[in-house]
Amino acid sequence: MEVLKVKGAGNSSCLKNYSIIDRVQISGVYYYRLKQTDFDGTTEIFKPISVDLGKSSGALTKTKIISNPFSRQFSVTFNSDENTQAHVILLSVNGQVIFNESIELQLGKNEYQFTKGDDLKSGAYILKIQSRKSILVSEKVVKS
Repeated sequence: MEVLKVKGAGNSSCLKNYSIIDRVQISGVYYYRLKQTDFDGTTEIFKPISVDLGKSSGALTKTKIISNPFSRQFSVTFNSDENTQAHVILLSVNGQVIFNESIELQLGKNEYQFTKGDDLKSGAYILKIQSRKSILVSEKVVKS
């Protein structure tokens, strides 16, 4: 099943990043692969990657983002299936890492408070919380 088709930028001398958020609602293992077709019809199919949205150890689930859009701060609550270390990553819409912080997760409900809003320009960002086994589905947050 095709999730997304993106028109390419053509010849470019600078790095181009593409991203998608697949808002699947059912737990399980999902496989994604990139198929690139050049304007001359040449096709390259890349190796698949897997994303586990199951109840396996380390799975994260989103609960709520409070204060979105935000000006100075926002908080996100979510559940973890284990005590583990994770990373809170804030990305620009172009995929550039703006912020990366290591945090400790507790089994059950967790809350993270992002307080670096004063350091950001107004606009949209992607929030990702990632443990070594699972990714909290990326969410768009907006700095007003």
